[in-house]
Amino acid sequence: MHTDRPYQFAPPGYPQYPFVAPPQPGPTTSLRTRATIAQLGLVLTLMADVFVLWALNGRRTLVGHLIDHDGTISLADANVSDHRVRVAAVVLLVVTIGSAITFTVWFWPLRRNAGIFSPTGQRRSQGWAFWGWICPIVSLWFPLQIAIDAWRSTPGKKSGGMHLLGWWWASYLLSFLVWRVGSNGGPDTLDELRVNTNLQMASSLIEIIAATLAILVVRRLTDNNDDYRTVLLKAPRPQAGWAGGAPPTYPGQLPGYYGQLPTNGQLPTYGQLPTYGQLPTYGQPPNYA
Repeated sequence: MHTDRPYQFAPPGYPQYPFVAPPQPGPTTSLRTRATIAQLGLVLTLMADVFVLWALNGRRTLVGHLIDHDGTISLADANVSDHRVRVAAVVLLVVTIGSAITFTVWFWPLRRNAGIFSPTGQRRSQGWAFWGWICPIVSLWFPLQIAIDAWRSTPGKKSGGMHLLGWWWASYLLSFLVWRVGSNGGPDTLDELRVNTNLQMASSLIEIIAATLAILVVRRLTDNNDDYRTVLLKAPRPQAGWAGGAPPTYPGQLPGYYGQLPTNGQLPTYGQLPTYGQLPTYGQPPNYA
């Protein structure tokens, strides 16, 4: 018997009280392993940013020596500095791509679990947990909304989460903006080269802050998710019951039908037509003796 669909048990002319089973939550996923891998990717990104910062600082020192002290540097020193910056940029690119993949692998089930915990509390569908990072324009706020909704979907969450999410997203957007300004076109003079180098160093510093906050975000959201998931797994499942509360009574009702689950997939026999030449079962057959 399918108890997820209402069955009308009342006789004709009386209010209908459907007997339904409450919806059961779908299967959820533990985020602990995915969160560990995502945090490892963020730590590697942070270390790559430190490497970039060190390489850019060497370039800034050489450029400052040429500008401020009107000095000269050897061609070998200039080549070494440029080589360090290029290697650091490649390392950062590779690590960032890997970190983005591991973060998305964690972010996808986070959104799915949030949809199970609070189906009506999600502003964005499941697909935006991936496409929200890629699509232009909407990538500026869709991932943040998904993270906020996931935070709100877990009762008993710790305080301070909204501020953490806000600072993380602000630092992420600011680092991207500064990086875009600092890498916009090649410098034509030493002064422009120093300005671009300073902007790229500022972007790396902000990225370090953003990566640190992202690690905290992953940890806090994972703790909330898995703690609430454990509560749901231990909680008793809700039982089926009458949508109208206590079963109603009707004149002439047959005993034993209302207030009990139908058995063997059979519905109560109110209004049932006779079958195989037999009389309906209401009351007692007439006595012909």
